[in-house]
Amino acid sequence: MTPNRFELLCALERAPAGLSAQEAAGQAGLPLSLARYELTDLDSEQLVFSPEKGLWHISQRGLQALSPYRVRRAVILAAGFGSRLNPLTNRIPKPMIPVNGVRMIDTLLDALYAAEIPEVHLIRGHLGEAFDALVEKYPRLQLTDNPLFASSNNLSSALYAKEWLQNAYICDADLLLLNPRIIRKYELRTNYLGCWCEHTDDWRFHLDGEFIEGASVGGDNCCRMFGLSYWTEADGRRLAEDIVQTAGTSWGREHFWDEVPLTLCKKHYRIALRVCGPKDILEIDTLEELAALDASYRPLLGQASPALR
Repeated sequence: MTPNRFELLCALERAPAGLSAQEAAGQAGLPLSLARYELTDLDSEQLVFSPEKGLWHISQRGLQALSPYRVRRAVILAAGFGSRLNPLTNRIPKPMIPVNGVRMIDTLLDALYAAEIPEVHLIRGHLGEAFDALVEKYPRLQLTDNPLFASSNNLSSALYAKEWLQNAYICDADLLLLNPRIIRKYELRTNYLGCWCEHTDDWRFHLDGEFIEGASVGGDNCCRMFGLSYWTEADGRRLAEDIVQTAGTSWGREHFWDEVPLTLCKKHYRIALRVCGPKDILEIDTLEELAALDASYRPLLGQASPALR
C-alpha cells in the first residue's frame, strides 16, 4: 500500500460520518487534486465509497486493507530522574507532574486508549511506586520496573521492554500531547515524529527525502525530533536484537535507546519521518518552560540551582 492511499484510508476510518475530498486531503496531508485522484482509484477497488454527494467513507474492504497495519501495543519509557525539573522531581516523577490540572502522562495514555491500542506497557524507575496511581484509571496499563535506571541512560528501559517492541509505539513518558490524534490505530511503516523549526537545542534529524538517515543535537532550520516512534514487526524484532547487543557492551548503557537505530545501527533500518505541527506536542525540559505553561509553578523558579536555570 502506498503512503498516500494509506493516509486517506486512515483519515476516513477516523471519520464515521464521512469526509469531503477537501477534508480528506487536509487530514492526509495531500494536495486536493492528488487526493481526488487517489479517492477515485480507491473507489474503483471498492475500498471507499461515496453514497452522499461529496462525502467519502471507508468500506469494509477498506478496513480489511488497513488491518495488517494495526498498532498492537505501546511502550512508555518513564524511568528517568527528570533532573532539570528539580526540585519538583525530587518528590514526583516528571511524567506525573500536572500541567493546568492534567498530568503529562495522562495526555499520552488518554490518546493511546482513544486509539484502542490493546497493550500499553510502562517502564518505571525513579519514584516508580507513584505510577501505581495510574492503574485505577487505566486498568490495561502494565507496569515494569527497571532496576538499572539510576546507572544508565534510557537504553536500559528499552532493554526491559525488548519483548514488546514489535508493531509498537515507543513513547517518552514526559510528552505533553496537545493533539491526541497523533496517536493512531494504524501505522504503515516504521517512523519517528518530528517538527520543522527555526532552531533547536534538542535532538534533530538528518534527512534523505522523507527518510531519516541520522540524528544529532542542535541545529537551525531543521526537523526537531520528538520521542514518539512506531516500529513494524520486522523492525521491532531487529531493534530488540540491536538493543540487547548494544547493552551488552562496556559503553552501551551510556547511550539513549534512540541512538541504536538512528546512529549506532542505522544501516539496519529505513525510518520514515512523520511530520507533526508545532502545536501538536510539547516536551517540557525546564522549570521555566513548565511555568510558562502553568503559572502555579512560578514560585519554584527561585528554588532551582543555578546550574539548572
